[in-house]
Amino acid sequence: MKDVFIVNPKSGKNSQYELIQEIKEHFQGKRIIIEKTKSPEHATFIAKKYALSNEPVHLYVCGGDGTLHEVINGCAEKENVTISVIPIGTGNDFVKYFEDLKSSSFANGW
Repeated sequence: MKDVFIVNPKSGKNSQYELIQEIKEHFQGKRIIIEKTKSPEHATFIAKKYALSNEPVHLYVCGGDGTLHEVINGCAEKENVTISVIPIGTGNDFVKYFEDLKSSSFANGW
């Protein structure tokens, strides 16, 4: 299974450099792919690229609600895709719907 991190460098106030370093440390010794979005709808393109390969892929969405929305649109109805959320946006409304979990629960689950 491929582990792909889709990072929106414009999300939130956190440094993308620090996030990428943390990802690399956590997955040390494991092959990962880090893709940075460059424009609106780029996350959709990236997700679709991996979803259409039909290989098992785990997409980690590093961004806010907009980035998550784009990734979901890019891989809708594809059974080879698993999605996790690392909420680094400013609002992160999606993760707020999970009352029993804190935002940090999503980021620590990777």
